[in-house]
Amino acid sequence: MPRFVKHESVAVRHLTTAPIGREDGEVLIADRRGTKVIRVQGVLKGSSQADLESKIDAFTELFSRPEKNLDVDWNGGTRRYVATCTGHEFDRDHFHLSVVPWTAEFTVLSGEGKDTATTKPTNADDTSLSIALVDDRTYGDATINMAGGKPPRPTVTLTDALFSHKGIEYKNVTTGDRLIVTSGNGAQSIVIDCNARTVVCDQPCRFYGVFPSWVIGNNSIRVTRGYVVNQKSADNSIADLSNASATIDATTDILAQSFMVPYTDETFSGIQIAAYKEGAPGNITWRIETDNAGKPSGTLVDANATGTISASDLGLTAAYKISGTTSTNLFTLEANTVYWLVLKAGATLNGSNRYFFPFPSEPTYSRGFARYSTDSGTSWDDFSTKTDLGFQILFGGRAATATLKHTIAYNKLYL
Repeated sequence: MPRFVKHESVAVRHLTTAPIGREDGEVLIADRRGTKVIRVQGVLKGSSQADLESKIDAFTELFSRPEKNLDVDWNGGTRRYVATCTGHEFDRDHFHLSVVPWTAEFTVLSGEGKDTATTKPTNADDTSLSIALVDDRTYGDATINMAGGKPPRPTVTLTDALFSHKGIEYKNVTTGDRLIVTSGNGAQSIVIDCNARTVVCDQPCRFYGVFPSWVIGNNSIRVTRGYVVNQKSADNSIADLSNASATIDATTDILAQSFMVPYTDETFSGIQIAAYKEGAPGNITWRIETDNAGKPSGTLVDANATGTISASDLGLTAAYKISGTTSTNLFTLEANTVYWLVLKAGATLNGSNRYFFPFPSEPTYSRGFARYSTDSGTSWDDFSTKTDLGFQILFGGRAATATLKHTIAYNKLYL
């Protein structure tokens, strides 16, 4: 017979701050919630003194169990806390023969409670996302509204996710978190559990990145199917490029960019490069080669690791262009191994018919750098300032358009 359950108080908020140099006050660096305390009081009844003694023993054993569900009927539903009783008392006097008042204090280590009922946002319950081609990539966008008193950790289900291609990127644009799932066999069902931090597919799969965090209110979601970015020197935005550039204006000119991938994967599918042309030069050929003492070896890492960018696909102003393999002819790159993206061009190259490859305005790529050769690869030189080409290495198979079934379910969380 509970008298009250004081569970509304919020866990203590711990702030990490730093003083401001030569000024009063401090700035907030980070904050987090500590443990939550719930206080309960009530009366224990027995049919007799002996029965009460027995119930006291049973009560004590029950409340000694750690990390158990403490369910509170609240606001027409049930709010659940995973709690440990840190102390309880019986306020027993001589006349307490069949009843005894008691108090207990519970600690909720997570600092949160949750609804026991599952919530499905109306705009994400079995919603079909249309995956369309945008700038050589395929995107599907959605806006998901989340409720509760604390950001939830939902379960996301994607079906028919990796049909003709081999990888998918699920990104919460609002928080910036992205999770990538690749499958060599092409999984058609993916379940992303942001609470348990697991990914389950109907085919063997692997996942990389960060399980998306969410905010209360609207969350902008973007799903990318195929041509997922693995390595990059810059985003595919022209604003990220500088006025300086490398040039190919002779058939003996070669540009190269070294890079490393952080994990082995067999679904690599192409590249994206920033370039523009002058006049009418020949087509660009790209290759991914192994390393030979800090320079390209001339040996393809795989027979599929090469492609062509047609001169007709590039204009007189800088643009990013994707070139990929077929949907089945993918290639494998090994983790923490130096590779080189090598660029050459065909005939009709001179001072009036040439290619320009802009550098990123702020080259911050830390896993490689650009080099050039003017004698067909016999010797290699560094640029006067160590820099990178504007490039991206893509995996997850080719981009593909389709309709994707997208379902989200979660338990509302509360402080």
